[in-house]
Amino acid sequence: RRLIEYNLCPPSLRNIHVGGALVECDLLESVIRLLPRAVIKQVYGGTEVEPVAFCDAQKSLNNSRRKGYLHALNVGFPIAEIGTRWDERGALWVSGPNVCPEYLGGSEENLRHKKRDEDGTLWHCMGDRILSDDDGLWYGGRVDQPADDFLFEQKLYARLGHARAFLHRDISNKGIIIADDDWKHVETVGRELSSEKFDVWSAIITRDRRHR
Repeated sequence: RRLIEYNLCPPSLRNIHVGGALVECDLLESVIRLLPRAVIKQVYGGTEVEPVAFCDAQKSLNNSRRKGYLHALNVGFPIAEIGTRWDERGALWVSGPNVCPEYLGGSEENLRHKKRDEDGTLWHCMGDRILSDDDGLWYGGRVDQPADDFLFEQKLYARLGHARAFLHRDISNKGIIIADDDWKHVETVGRELSSEKFDVWSAIITRDRRHR
């Protein structure tokens, strides 16, 4: 985004990997249009394993737009070295040579994110709800966020045309939409998209490096 904003995208760029956070379809399309000769890939992975999967950016863009998403959520197919399995929550577990081993001194983290199967193979939980169809893997939110809440957020983003809002659940499970601007409009759209009565709070949204 910054390279485009300041007109610093060198036309000599030939390979671009985009990952680490959800990418807006509009931004992805801008890069594809600006650098038509470059090979641009959407990458899915994490701190403990990189990469898990790749997807051609144009394919991810087309598939995600077809489903009405603001973000490019189609992350392609796992690389050959990666093994995949899912638990009952829909969380993706992976194994392979580029998956980090157990955490040193992190017994609680190991219980949550690591396990060995009957063959002794180490599996790591990505913590993401990952869906799968003929187009490959689709990011479906963090597994500890209800799937319906994630889908509501995606519908909200599509209507607003931006992602400067998110749905938070308080201790009583009441839904609160946090918006960084134009909260009256956000409240109206939220009411139209859901039968649930949301509170809407206006606040500056600061996303940390783990995209919470």
